[in-house]
Amino acid sequence: MSTGVAWCALGACGDNIGVLADAPAEALPFHSAPHVQLPTISDHAQMVLAQVQLVTVTFEDDPARPVAEAFGDAAPRSAWYATVGAEYRVSVPAESKAPQRLRLGPAPAMVDRATIAELVPATPLADPDVLYLIYIPPTVGRAPELIGVAGYHAVVRRGELEIPYAVVLDNNLVRDPAALTTNAGRQLINAVTNPFPAPRDGYYLDALAIDPWSLVVGGPADLCVHESPVVDQGITYPLIYSNAFALEGFPCKPGRPDDPWSDVTAKPAQLPKVARDSTITFVLTGWSTQPAADWQLETRASERSAFTKEQMQPVFSEDAINNGRSVTLTLHVPPDAASDLAGGVYVLSGVNRHPWAVGFIVR
Repeated sequence: MSTGVAWCALGACGDNIGVLADAPAEALPFHSAPHVQLPTISDHAQMVLAQVQLVTVTFEDDPARPVAEAFGDAAPRSAWYATVGAEYRVSVPAESKAPQRLRLGPAPAMVDRATIAELVPATPLADPDVLYLIYIPPTVGRAPELIGVAGYHAVVRRGELEIPYAVVLDNNLVRDPAALTTNAGRQLINAVTNPFPAPRDGYYLDALAIDPWSLVVGGPADLCVHESPVVDQGITYPLIYSNAFALEGFPCKPGRPDDPWSDVTAKPAQLPKVARDSTITFVLTGWSTQPAADWQLETRASERSAFTKEQMQPVFSEDAINNGRSVTLTLHVPPDAASDLAGGVYVLSGVNRHPWAVGFIVR
């Protein structure tokens, strides 16, 4: 705190003592609180669709077909694609690889993963980098395995070939074009950066079994899912995770590595072994790369958690945090939990829900 400075005129001090106004406090440099490094996307066999031959697959009665086809025509040659793909050895395809369109008949009443795989042609394009991007309208019923799923990618066997495809499950009855193309961008990037299963796998989050990030399904498009999208030539695209940017603090492209980011880090940092029908308490410390107002915390279950959020009963000591401030998070281990099962949650920070993974293994 600054204080007034009393002074006397040279030679004498009398009753008319002047007092200077409070001097402004010297601004202290901002330091991000100590924290664990953001996770890293692993490269595995680095098998990618380096110059994708994209085929957009739609149904004839899907009102969103023009949006899907416009995305398919533009995305592989966009500045967005060149920016987010370069780190993963994916580049803009050659002019000879013009995007293709496959228009099917009326949409079916119901789909599951098996029926969607059958939409890939029996005789696919003879291009080693071909990818079929399949759009399922919201009016089509979903089997239980697809409820709440925004999309996924897989391969289907055609003769001796494994043909990659990605699925955009449009769950938006409002039919928002920006939401549709943002979702399509995520499925496209995840598919071209990791088109085949091991041992021909590509890029994705692959943490050690004792690391809470092992409970997270994470391709490059999954870890920036709540960031505001970007618009390139009138089409809306998602931000994509970048290892290089993560080292600087802001992990999402397009953007700048010095853009602001706020998150938490946790102790214990690994997956502790915890007895069934007991609790584990984590100390969460907030960190940000620039000064920030308090941000809110929430949780949701990790994709590979053996237990639901309701079973783990997460409770914060406070649901707001800031750089250098700590709160606790307590998780409950269900009484009937089997040994060696792992459970965990994302701790989601702020309006953009920046994720951090915590969890436990049942003793």
